[in-house]
Amino acid sequence: MIKRSIVLVLLLLAGCHAPALRLPVATIDPNEGQEVLLPAEFVDGWIIVEAMINDHGPYRLILDTGAFISGLAPRIVEELGLKTAGRVNVTDIAGVTTRFPLLYAEEIAVGPLSLRPAPLIATPIFEESFSGLRVDGLLGYTGLDAFTLDLDYPDQRVRLTSARLTPHTDGAVPLRREGVGSPAVQISLHDDEGRPLQTEWFEIDSGGETHLHLLASTSDEWAHRDVARALELGSSLSGTVLREQTAPLRGPVAIGGVTIERAVAHVDTHHHLIGHRLLRLFRVRLDPRSGLAAFTLTDPAQHRVTAPQFAGIGINMQIIHDGVFTLASIAADSPAARAGLLPNDRVLAIDGVPVGDPDFVDRTGWMFDPPPEITLSVQREDEIFDLTVPTEPLFPEDLGRLRHAAPDLQPPPVQLITHPDGTMELVFPDGSGGVLTPVPPAPNPDP
Repeated sequence: MIKRSIVLVLLLLAGCHAPALRLPVATIDPNEGQEVLLPAEFVDGWIIVEAMINDHGPYRLILDTGAFISGLAPRIVEELGLKTAGRVNVTDIAGVTTRFPLLYAEEIAVGPLSLRPAPLIATPIFEESFSGLRVDGLLGYTGLDAFTLDLDYPDQRVRLTSARLTPHTDGAVPLRREGVGSPAVQISLHDDEGRPLQTEWFEIDSGGETHLHLLASTSDEWAHRDVARALELGSSLSGTVLREQTAPLRGPVAIGGVTIERAVAHVDTHHHLIGHRLLRLFRVRLDPRSGLAAFTLTDPAQHRVTAPQFAGIGINMQIIHDGVFTLASIAADSPAARAGLLPNDRVLAIDGVPVGDPDFVDRTGWMFDPPPEITLSVQREDEIFDLTVPTEPLFPEDLGRLRHAAPDLQPPPVQLITHPDGTMELVFPDGSGGVLTPVPPAPNPDP
């Protein structure tokens, strides 16, 4: 199988067109009005909950407020013997809509939370794009909206309560939710001088890793598009690989009375989104019943924070084929290029982690708060050697130090051959290659 490695994955599920979709009824134990704690693990900003599905498990699910419906890896669907009940349209972050089979579990139980019945889709993205997290699926937001969902990133706890937020709650801001869409809050953006520019609604996406996503049509006044870099950022549920512009904001952003400095934005998407790289600075409470959210810091006297650093070594694109990791594009003005890495080099290990390890891919691309340097074991033709490469911010604090972006270092074009039977073959410049295996399309059964 040939695939591009994943630097960032953002899940967004929307656009249900199954007329008979049954939404889950959510209940919590103990009694009404009491706060309950959900079993959860925080892994580099991702929130992973343990769930029992039809009394089987536990299974590890990403808690994703950006998803209206839950999803499972096909192996779990098969293990549970779930049957197709219809079809549902899912629109990914790239705006691509795919029709998936709709399934139902009798119950998804997360600690004291019970969701009955629980609509689901099956997608292989959890094995392909989240292998490092070792998860079995995701838990969508629908059902959780019957309570106040408390994502306490600093304390690494997830709570549910029937108690509502009020306008007097610390850090309270208006919350908007249309239908079964993602909960959204307003963020104020500022110019280079720190003057407020505009306030826009941004969807809260705990299943997305970014700082912010900006619409291209409105991003020019908010972001330094003149120093933007085009990066391969991830894969969607349909297997789409995104190559987006990433740019530093011109000024800080403000949410819930807190000013956030040095955030970056990903441009040319279809939504305004906040990912967990900013969310994890806060205790985030969402209460669509009251139309309110609350964003508070650990120190209530603190009103200004710095966004997590976005840095790397400059590997922009890679291809993994039969366990071989080949560099396909390197930023010309980058630590990787200055250290002597070249397109078509093959990376055997990073910091001693071999290609087949689930943690390998996470070390190859753009990272938040990375180590000062990484060591790569590289094969170039018949020579094998180690290179220690420093990491550096994608955008330095002083943007004046940023040199004009040169064209990326790229190998000669890869040949894509389509055979009469419809299969496609990829041939690399060195003559190697193989059959291109896309993400399998969803089956198309009728109920």
